[in-house]
Amino acid sequence: MDLMEQAEEGFRGVQVDDFSKEQALRYLRQWLSAADFAAYRPQLHWLVQNKQWTGLLDRFYQILPFGTGGRRGPVGIGPNRMNPWTLGASVQGHCEYLKERFPERQSLRVVIAYDVRRFEDKRHSYNPDLPNPVLHLSSKDLAHYAVGVYVANGIHACVLPAESTRYLATPELSFTIRYLQAHGGLNISASHNPPDDNGGKFYDERGGQPVPPDDQIMADLVEQVTTIKSLPWTEALRTGKVYLLDEAPHGAYLDLIRHQSLVPPPRFDEIKVVFTPMHGVGSMTAMEALVNQGFRITPVDEQMAPDGQFPNVTKTPNPEVPESMDRAAATARQVGADLVLSTDPDADRLGAMIPDRQGGWRFVTGNEIAALLTHFKLSKLAQQGRLPSSPIVVKTAVTTNLVTRIARHFKAQLVDDLLVGFKYMAAVLWQLAQTGSYEDVRGTPEDFVIGCEESHGILVTPKIRDKDAAGSALLLAELALDEKRKGRGVLDYL
Repeated sequence: MDLMEQAEEGFRGVQVDDFSKEQALRYLRQWLSAADFAAYRPQLHWLVQNKQWTGLLDRFYQILPFGTGGRRGPVGIGPNRMNPWTLGASVQGHCEYLKERFPERQSLRVVIAYDVRRFEDKRHSYNPDLPNPVLHLSSKDLAHYAVGVYVANGIHACVLPAESTRYLATPELSFTIRYLQAHGGLNISASHNPPDDNGGKFYDERGGQPVPPDDQIMADLVEQVTTIKSLPWTEALRTGKVYLLDEAPHGAYLDLIRHQSLVPPPRFDEIKVVFTPMHGVGSMTAMEALVNQGFRITPVDEQMAPDGQFPNVTKTPNPEVPESMDRAAATARQVGADLVLSTDPDADRLGAMIPDRQGGWRFVTGNEIAALLTHFKLSKLAQQGRLPSSPIVVKTAVTTNLVTRIARHFKAQLVDDLLVGFKYMAAVLWQLAQTGSYEDVRGTPEDFVIGCEESHGILVTPKIRDKDAAGSALLLAELALDEKRKGRGVLDYL
């Protein structure tokens, strides 16, 4: 009995619908026969021979869905896993989308970012003694593969040099697309998903993720992909279509964050802030911005190294989860800190803890961060005479209505009914720029004061079109500093 016959017989015993079994067999046959998938076959043979029917069917019954912004899921072998093939099909579809969106442009350009992830098969899904093309596959590897697809399709790709020890955080990618006037972007990241997950998230020329109808247009083009054009990384470099990013965009991003400052910088040792990037890239954005502004930062040493396995993080590297900051709280107790700040792996979400009244540390929820920073920024701008004549506050429908009441108190205009996702905030800013209005709100992006959502996402400048932990970290640290100068703490302000 050959491998396909064994698989067909094995799938009969799995309790799923017949259509899923037929799809799985069709895709499995393709991966067992087509030349493009030859490197995966030793593992596929092993999975069949070891009767891993449920796992095999799950890997092959569908192509990993392309959502409104891209693909994300477990790294692995098969069309229902993240791997070079599923990413490549996404990028190929993005190439087709860009050519349709900009038919007159002779030279299209994208910016590619990647995070710290690396697939180590923590779930023990594969045979460690056999060749495995996805084992040790990193976000950087996937980014270099994506570069080869863009370049093979005639599109210029902007990416960090291969030897760079830096990474591009999600908000810095948004900024860099706008800074370089690129036509789109790609982020290889799974944010705070489990360590063996990865994903590819696409951005438009505005620095945000596509919104309807453009997101569906791109998803449809991705689904139509049958052939992926690609070049190896070294050959792509020789074409002259790869632009290696220098420090200029990064410096401009940090300058932008610094310009969001609302209070005089701290004197040495005036305030102590504990910071952790939870093994992600936040030390290269939020922490740099804080240090540049004069804050004394105590790092959580065991969580500073970029490491996609997140070895020293409790539960999950997600600042929405209080346990993720247990080591930061311990460090804060040791040094007598005034504030704990954390960022998720791609540094778009901000977490915080503040001293309580019993000498312990209290977790600050996303809704509380939103309310604190909305009030702090509006009040400081009002005190300084810098509040726009038509200030605009934006939030999602599920974010606390305390933000709504604060905005109304300061006579700010309000968009407070958005669906979850900062791409909708980016769309509000785009519409303001194009028409001077959004629904009954009148103004321009320069009137934007703050955007927030309950899942720890804050945006404090219209020059970025995604949530940004660096800007929100600076403002929260300045709020703590301002309160300390008054003999109070963040809890008092709250």
